[in-house]
Amino acid sequence: MSKIKIETLSSVHIGSGNELQEGQDFVVTGSGEYKDITVIDVNEMGRRIEPRYYDNWVAMINNGKNINEILKRCAPNTSIDDITKYKIEDWANQVKHRDVLKEQIRDGKGLPYIPGSSIKGALRTAILASIADGNPGKINSFNFRNFEKDNFGNINNSVFRFMQVGDAFFEPESVIATRVNSLNIRDSQDDLHDEKISQLLEVIRQGESSTLDLKLDIDRYRISKCQDSSLVAMPDCMQSLGKLFAAVNAHTMQLVQSDIEFWEDQEKTGAEHYVDNLNEIVNEANTCKKGNECILRVGAGSGWRFTTGAWTESHDFFEDEVVPMSRRKYRNYTMYPFPKTRRAEEQDDMLLGFVKLSITE
Repeated sequence: MSKIKIETLSSVHIGSGNELQEGQDFVVTGSGEYKDITVIDVNEMGRRIEPRYYDNWVAMINNGKNINEILKRCAPNTSIDDITKYKIEDWANQVKHRDVLKEQIRDGKGLPYIPGSSIKGALRTAILASIADGNPGKINSFNFRNFEKDNFGNINNSVFRFMQVGDAFFEPESVIATRVNSLNIRDSQDDLHDEKISQLLEVIRQGESSTLDLKLDIDRYRISKCQDSSLVAMPDCMQSLGKLFAAVNAHTMQLVQSDIEFWEDQEKTGAEHYVDNLNEIVNEANTCKKGNECILRVGAGSGWRFTTGAWTESHDFFEDEVVPMSRRKYRNYTMYPFPKTRRAEEQDDMLLGFVKLSITE
């Protein structure tokens, strides 16, 4: 088992599935530049409200009343501090009335983390792309749907059983709230910024670090291969961590550079800061020690190209086969490139999801 350092080069959001509503599940506290989002402990609030006020409490919630109004009516001796679950810094510029905040996943102790399963999924995507790039003549419109299964095996005998990735835990203070908008290509707009597609997210902010365990169990694979002839061959880039990190870094570099070219070719305005931020990722990838460090993209806002089928883009069946499967109501968007949107933080179009992995031992 190897120890891997993970550093957030940009904000990372891995959702817990919980959505918190402004005014009832959280409130903005503080003033000026120093604002916090204060998340309410509903269980503690329930303990502080006398049973005779329960009906009033429910009615006020259904009527959309703010938590401060509810406390004043149903628990007048209770303050926001008394029922606070946790606080995070508000970097969202402006939290709107009834905004929904998507919560970052945390463990039972309240520590935010990036699950090993999320990292493993991103590694899987990069490995598949690496294999596809090395075998362009073997992929066509008839076999591309089975390409992943042919190289990794099925759910019962996948080679990824032999990759173990641990969770990466961060300090509670590493989480902030930020607003995410989109760059969106639209005929009716000259500026690419689209604030209609907006989300408020809890994120592990840029510049945080942690460690995780990662193991490629090659010995166990060889034993299993002898016992089960149906087990597919271990991909070359999974033979060692050095090969894995080199393949991942090359994959990230290729996608980021192609994205820079894509947005620089657009005649519309608004992608300038986004492209600058992509160039910073290229610089980071260029300075990675080969076989020891790599840049990976993980979590929300990574986009279709980093999480699904970007390896098919260079093939002649992409437009006819892949796009119709991937784009809803695709016939309405045939005049646009696919994908045509990118997620970015509202402030300076900062990117989402980029992390640096380094082998430490």
